[in-house]
Amino acid sequence: MPKSLIANAVRLESAMGAETHVNLSGAAFSDHWLWVVGDETSQVDRLRPHDSSGSENLRFGDARTFALFEHLDLPGEADEKADLEGLAVADGYR
Repeated sequence: MPKSLIANAVRLESAMGAETHVNLSGAAFSDHWLWVVGDETSQVDRLRPHDSSGSENLRFGDARTFALFEHLDLPGEADEKADLEGLAVADGYR
């Protein structure tokens, strides 16, 4: 499928090796950061806003990937996939 610009689309520029961009299942804003998760991954990506260019309304990049097993006490192996179907921010908790 050829790449094309879509009106009102949001551009997400992922980090090299990130898995989130191929199966995005959740997104949430916290301050000025955009946090995204993908289904069947074990990581969370944080993107910062960039200036829009051309017809883009929103653009996010400089992604940083956080492996869940490095920050949470999870069952299973470190490389085991999580079933991340969504993401939310409430009362300062992410």
